[in-house]
Amino acid sequence: MRQVNFPALTGIRILAAYMVYIHHFNPFQAEVFGVGMHYFFDGFHIGVTLFFVLSGFLITHRYFDSRDFDLKSYLQKRLARIYPMYFILTSLTFFLGYFFL
Repeated sequence: MRQVNFPALTGIRILAAYMVYIHHFNPFQAEVFGVGMHYFFDGFHIGVTLFFVLSGFLITHRYFDSRDFDLKSYLQKRLARIYPMYFILTSLTFFLGYFFL
């Protein structure tokens, strides 16, 4: 497995994540800052595409090597990394929804 790091791309991914946050939160209300400023930051939804393209490139570059790539091992590692938090948040959502809604 290659251990190549791309700090510049990691920085761009962070900017893309901030763009998505600003798009959803958009503190630049049209009534206060003007329509142009509001619509400019409303266009930051492009950060989603940028984030996923860069993430796909970095994951592919890190794990894909035609000699050593093992799909089963890769999927097991991804599942072990993602599923615990998914399970916790899903369980918490159902628990809180059952008792408080």
